[in-house]
Amino acid sequence: MSLKIARLDFNTPVHFGGVGIGLESTEEIVHSDTLFSALCHSWVNLYGKADLDDLLISFEQKPPFLISSCFIYNSDTYFLPRPHTPPPGFESVDVRESHGKDVKRLNYLPREIFGLWARREKINYETIKEDYGSSYRFFLVPRVAIDRTNSNSQIYYCGTIKFQEGCGLFCLIKFNDRSYIQKVKMSFSLLGELGLGGERSSGLGKFKFVWVDADDEWNRLLSFKGDGYLCISLLHPENPDTIEDLMNGASYTLLERRGWFLSPFSTKQYKRKTVTMLAEGSVFTKSITGHLVPVTPEIWIKEGNPHLIYRYGYAFVIPVKLKE
Repeated sequence: MSLKIARLDFNTPVHFGGVGIGLESTEEIVHSDTLFSALCHSWVNLYGKADLDDLLISFEQKPPFLISSCFIYNSDTYFLPRPHTPPPGFESVDVRESHGKDVKRLNYLPREIFGLWARREKINYETIKEDYGSSYRFFLVPRVAIDRTNSNSQIYYCGTIKFQEGCGLFCLIKFNDRSYIQKVKMSFSLLGELGLGGERSSGLGKFKFVWVDADDEWNRLLSFKGDGYLCISLLHPENPDTIEDLMNGASYTLLERRGWFLSPFSTKQYKRKTVTMLAEGSVFTKSITGHLVPVTPEIWIKEGNPHLIYRYGYAFVIPVKLKE
C-alpha cells in the first residue's frame, strides 16, 4: 500500500454546487464522487475510452486505488471531518460546560487534534484555533443571462469561493496497485487545466497540482489499530442485505446526491438517478468497502449511448477507537 497526498492550489475562484435552488450556494469541499468523476473525464482525454473501461472494471473486481474527499489545508495544517463519536474528555461535566458549545461548532478538525480524537487521547481544547474559516472567502458574483428568444436580460448570482494565499484543497489517495500512480498523477495535472467544479466555462476551478508523499503523522493515522472505522469519503454500501447489520452501532449522516452529468461522447446533458450516501465523518463498528453506484438514467440507455454512469461510493477509512 502506498499513500499519496494530492494538494490542489487554486489560482481562480471555485464553485462547488451545494444543496439549494440556483447557483447561490456553494460548498468549500469536494466530495469523493465528484472528484472521481472529474478524474475519469481527464483519464478518458489522456488514455481513451477503452483504458477508462478497463479502470472501471478493475474497480468492480478490486479497487487499484482509493480516494478521499477533498478537504481544506491551510499552510501545513490539514483539516479532516469531525468524527461522529463523543469528544474525548467530555465524560467530565466541567469539560462539557467549558468547551461544549465551541466543540459543537467545529465541523472540521486540524489533523493533530483529529488524531487525538480518533485514538481517544487527551485533548487540550483551549489550543484548538478557529483558523478553518480564515482559509477562504465567499463571494456572490452577479451574472447576466440573455433570453435566446427575445434577447431580454436577467441578472442572477453565482456563489464562489476564493482560497486565501497558502490555502487550498487536498485529498488522500491510497494505492493498492502502484502501477496506477503515474496515470492518476497525469489525470490530476490535466484536471488542473480543465478545472474542477461548476462554472468552468467562466474560468472557475483551475488549480496547480502538487504531489506530496505521506509523512509519519499520516501513516500513524492509517496504521492505528482501532475498533471502529471512520469514513473520509462518501460511502454507498455494496450489499443492500447487509445495511441493517452495518448500521448497528454506527453513527452517521446521510447525504442526498443528485444532479446533471456531462459526457465527452454526447452533446446532451441528463440528470443522474438520485442516490442517498453516507457522509464523511460517519463511524462504523464493522469493516466497510462500498462500490461504484449505477445511476444511469433510462433515457441515456434508450438512446444507445456508449457507456453507463456511476457514482464513486468506495470507503476510504481511518481506524478509530470507540471504547475506552
